[in-house]
Amino acid sequence: MYRSLNRSLYVSFRRYSSAYIREPFRIGYPRGFNQEAIGRIRNDVFPSEKLSPLDYFIKEGNDEQSWADLNLYERSKYVNMVSQGEHKYTSPKPELSSGYNLFRALNKHIRSKKTADVRWSRLSNKGRETYTKDANFIEKAHRELVRQWEGWEIVEYLKNGNFDADAHSKFNPFPYSGLYPWEVITDKLISGRKYQELFEFEADYYDRLIYEAFSGRSRCINDMYRDDTDAKTASGYAKLSASEKLQYEARHLRRLNHLEKNRLTSSPISPFMQFVRQLKKEDSNSLLPYRKLVSKAGELWRELSPEEKAPYKRDINPNSLEYVHGRLQQKVEITMSYIFEVGGVEGVDASYDWKEDMESKERWKRVG
Repeated sequence: MYRSLNRSLYVSFRRYSSAYIREPFRIGYPRGFNQEAIGRIRNDVFPSEKLSPLDYFIKEGNDEQSWADLNLYERSKYVNMVSQGEHKYTSPKPELSSGYNLFRALNKHIRSKKTADVRWSRLSNKGRETYTKDANFIEKAHRELVRQWEGWEIVEYLKNGNFDADAHSKFNPFPYSGLYPWEVITDKLISGRKYQELFEFEADYYDRLIYEAFSGRSRCINDMYRDDTDAKTASGYAKLSASEKLQYEARHLRRLNHLEKNRLTSSPISPFMQFVRQLKKEDSNSLLPYRKLVSKAGELWRELSPEEKAPYKRDINPNSLEYVHGRLQQKVEITMSYIFEVGGVEGVDASYDWKEDMESKERWKRVG
């Protein structure tokens, strides 16, 4: 029966009805949830007090004065309790740093020390002084690095099943982490992965979102339906009202527009795309859909002379850091666009602008 349906709309219906990842997406940002659970998790992972061997001895109902009567072997039991009770972190807590070390910590996309040395040497005197002597900048950077470290430790803690915050917290621990969505996406794209490996994300909620953001129409959700459920799903779709079907059609068009935008921006430094960006900037108030804007840009581009096209050309080596970082930033923005503009986010109203939010929170890092 489902074959009589528009295949893409059918897939969208099945995708939306799946318990695997529902739309709107549940990322817990910018509006958080379950603050009580977040507090308990943080207390487990980062306890304000650490128990001593004597504390464990007293917790067993023993008198503090009796501690002195224990021999080394008897005390070792409580020493081991301390070791077993301590939370084992996956990485050391960031230390307060400045200068070159802080530069490396804040620029994780620079993977090579040799490249980092070159980039450091190219900083202006004012830029190096900011990393080295600006106390406010150094303290803020340290707080941010610690916040990110704590966030990833919470993610690992929940992934290992140490705390059931909700039914899906092992698969989606991020709403409890305090990490910004673009930080999660960036880290996943640069930590131990090549930038072009876009279809090798399978581990958790954001891995799936990244995979979907760069996938084709239905490839991203093939694992969310089986042949024996096709007829049931098709029957369910057929029973929807016209207005309900219209919602799926609108969602499907948003997804198509997103995929088209990905294709058209696959080369972020091409002269034509520089021209498109300029045209979009000049016509920022236009309600013209992106695909039509690009079509219009194509017509105008063909009419330009070689001299008029020259300013849009940028001689950048694809192996250069500028190119690699630009591609990374573009992939982060594509994923953010998919999350907020295609699927939508739970608890977010129409006034929220993720681009403005990301810009305001990342601006302080820019040091020349």
